[in-house]
Amino acid sequence: MVNSQVISEFVTVTIKKQILSIADAFKYAGEFMDIFEFSIIKKETIKLSFELMTKHKYSYWDSLIIDPHVLRTLFIWLSRRLKRRLRP
Repeated sequence: MVNSQVISEFVTVTIKKQILSIADAFKYAGEFMDIFEFSIIKKETIKLSFELMTKHKYSYWDSLIIDPHVLRTLFIWLSRRLKRRLRP
């Protein structure tokens, strides 16, 4: 899952640092949205970002990227991957 903030960051950084042309940044951002499940930032995510900023001193923009659903999915994926590697 990718949220709208991740797409915005991708486009902004790749254009600003001249990693991609504007056309390519838009093209790849569009492909990301087509390939991955896309979510718009919800008010719950914004409220969570306030907590993350306060507790962990993350920036507001970084806090918006940390979506609890994405983290849970990532944790499950990593857990399965590690279990496969640790099998005798």
